[in-house]
Amino acid sequence: MVSAYRLYGGRHDDSRHPRPHEPRRSAGTPHGDQASRRLVAQPLGGLAQLGPLVDILAAQRQVVTIDGPGYGTSSPIHRDFSLGECASAAGEVLDTLGLGAADWVGNAWGGHVGIMLAATEPHRLRSLTTIAAPVLPVSRRQRWTQTYPLAAAYRLLGPNPLLTKILFDVLLGGADIARTPRAAELKAAFRAMDHESARRTIRYMHSWQSLAGQLATVTVPTLLMTGDLGDQHWSPADARAAADTMPHARVVPLTGSGHVGPLLVDTDAMAAAVTDFWQSPPVVPRDPGALPTREQT
Repeated sequence: MVSAYRLYGGRHDDSRHPRPHEPRRSAGTPHGDQASRRLVAQPLGGLAQLGPLVDILAAQRQVVTIDGPGYGTSSPIHRDFSLGECASAAGEVLDTLGLGAADWVGNAWGGHVGIMLAATEPHRLRSLTTIAAPVLPVSRRQRWTQTYPLAAAYRLLGPNPLLTKILFDVLLGGADIARTPRAAELKAAFRAMDHESARRTIRYMHSWQSLAGQLATVTVPTLLMTGDLGDQHWSPADARAAADTMPHARVVPLTGSGHVGPLLVDTDAMAAAVTDFWQSPPVVPRDPGALPTREQT
């Protein structure tokens, strides 16, 4: 699995963007003090999704962004893949750049990769921030009524306007946000991506397993930020219940809903929360308990 990455030191530098299919090692050499490096991962839409947040963070720190398999400038992927593979690829990026332990900020899928990396290779991270990253997958009923039909329709029709609207209304948390200029950028990036890679990602969306059992093993300081994702039982209250099972976790509620909506409406609040989190001392460790079940939430 070949994932592309980009380096930012204080500002965006488009000349450093690797070409499509370009392997990780060709992206360049990190600049700046290693203690200030931050790692940001993004899923759908490549840099268009996290761009404004990266702008703010890169003004004060060096930022490395990683595109998920098949997205942005990462190589197309025409096979099914696992969350573990994504975490391993992220570890390879860290090794290639010689970053040592980094601070991970991941939205949705990128948050899941961060949780997996923190649980399986904790030495790689200094801290973990997730944005709108539910720990429970969609229900079996929702898979059969929504995600499976969506995957089948995409395979037949590709990213036509109707399917794109249905997908982004869910991702962005509502039709109003989906009509904004930023949303239009995300839709354009989705339509431009390799179609088979997109289909494999949709398949992944209805096959990943619950991460609830991993939370107690995440020992790095963790910040969970989210609005309301009702389709996956993930709200600020659910995030607080999850944080209570983790040794070093805190929660910041967001106003935007959906998996991507907060990135469009809460950018300044997220940047302030992340900066404060990085600068704050670790929270007092807790004894992990049992994560509430779906019925309890």
